[in-house]
Amino acid sequence: MIRVMIVDDDVIIRKGLSKNIGWSEAGFELAGTAADGEEAYRLFQEIQPDVVISDIKMPFLDGLGLARKIFSQTNDVKIILLTGYDEFDYAKQALELKIFEYILKPVDRECLLASVRRAAQELQQEREARRRVKESLPLLRQHFLNRLIHDQYHTEEEIREEVAFLELNLNVSCYIAVVLKIDDFTVDSALKNMTEQEVLKLNLADLCNHFLNGQAGAVLNPGGDELVLLIGSDGEVGLLTEYVLELAESIKETINQQYGLSVTMGIGKPVSSLIQIGGSYRAAKTATEFRHLFGKNQILNSADIGIPVEETLELPEIDTSLGIKIKTGLTDEALEIVSKLETDLLSRGFVSLMSARLIGIQLAMIVFQGAELGGETDGPAVNLQFSERCRQIQEGETVADIFAVVRKIIIEITETINRKRQSSASGLIAEAIHYMETHYSDEGLSLSEVAQAVHVSPVYLSIVFKKERNINFSDYLNEIRMNRAMEMLRNSDLKAYEVAERVGFSNPQYFSVCFKKFTGYSPSEFRKR
Repeated sequence: MIRVMIVDDDVIIRKGLSKNIGWSEAGFELAGTAADGEEAYRLFQEIQPDVVISDIKMPFLDGLGLARKIFSQTNDVKIILLTGYDEFDYAKQALELKIFEYILKPVDRECLLASVRRAAQELQQEREARRRVKESLPLLRQHFLNRLIHDQYHTEEEIREEVAFLELNLNVSCYIAVVLKIDDFTVDSALKNMTEQEVLKLNLADLCNHFLNGQAGAVLNPGGDELVLLIGSDGEVGLLTEYVLELAESIKETINQQYGLSVTMGIGKPVSSLIQIGGSYRAAKTATEFRHLFGKNQILNSADIGIPVEETLELPEIDTSLGIKIKTGLTDEALEIVSKLETDLLSRGFVSLMSARLIGIQLAMIVFQGAELGGETDGPAVNLQFSERCRQIQEGETVADIFAVVRKIIIEITETINRKRQSSASGLIAEAIHYMETHYSDEGLSLSEVAQAVHVSPVYLSIVFKKERNINFSDYLNEIRMNRAMEMLRNSDLKAYEVAERVGFSNPQYFSVCFKKFTGYSPSEFRKR
């Protein structure tokens, strides 16, 4: 059974989450609760929960500090953070950690349970995947290669001993690391299931080994969306580089054709020994990170790209009017603000993918806050949608991916706001018309009286009336009165002055003028027709 721990310094929230949610009925064990991060970390070491639900902002040790301490001990846990719109600085830091999901406060029980279920499912899938990998013989080779690219060996001698023991074909004079990234790894419809993802990567690793075809080298599956190829040669460095570029192009084209997948491949710098291969790997990995600027499904050579230090330019500011545009349902104007921001971002030469994702999440927060101010207050639905959109932004691999999610959020939310306002306006006008049809005989019936009856201001009623009915209030009232007058003249023996009184005219002559203007006939002429 999946064990859950709850951490919140607010005793009411903590008890509410503990007692008002049927954890055992949902298939979970509530293993413990804590009032702050320090207490939670001690309890975590004791009870080893599978899922930690923590407030992001707490005294002593906040949710981020707790997450760092937990992840320094183990990655076999999922952490869900509870956050608010005004806590973006915390969320910004959390993005750098492996936080599973954000939940907006106030917390909805069903939304939280759904998040824990997803965390439990992913955790179980990861554990199953790890178990299967551990049972396979290539694990020792993979472990060695992983340590190699992360500079965990100190001498060439221990590396050579490992190479010999594992019977790897890596005893040559120069090497290049290549990183193969599967684009859209977490969102492609063919890659929804984690087991299918691992099977796919095993197939791609076999394909890469096939292309090596006796060439010195090895293929590493380090997890996530990438494979790493270590390719060596006893020939000249220039010839090896040329060979690696051709090999990468062949592998990419084959994957495109056979699997219908887009892949980005980064080529590292050549090195003269395996103890230096970590530097080649990092250069190759950094090259792939440029796909958010140059696009996917490309070969990116680190030698051709000026790898910058993390950006020193200030990131573009977000137009403060965006929230107002969302609140008022101005879809096109909100999208224009986002497009200008995207253009500004792309014009800066280099902006890291992490920074682009941070901007995307900040935009999402502004948009959802605008939705709340605009009357879109369906808490559980908005909460769940916010969490899902943040996940999609974090999975975006290009600036275009990230901003596409933001645009989708804007369109969905502003359309919802506008639909609700349209429905509200239609109901208001229907109520106003009913009042007019009931009181049209009152000579003094006015816009102010009707507005007071339907509980809005006269100015607002006038504007909405014109927009909904495409006619002024006074003209519509006159139309009601004239239609009633025509009915009375046709169907009764009432005198013209009596009809005038019954439709709200104390002056028969003025009634006759209005009637003729409306129908083209005087009351007496109309009756004879």
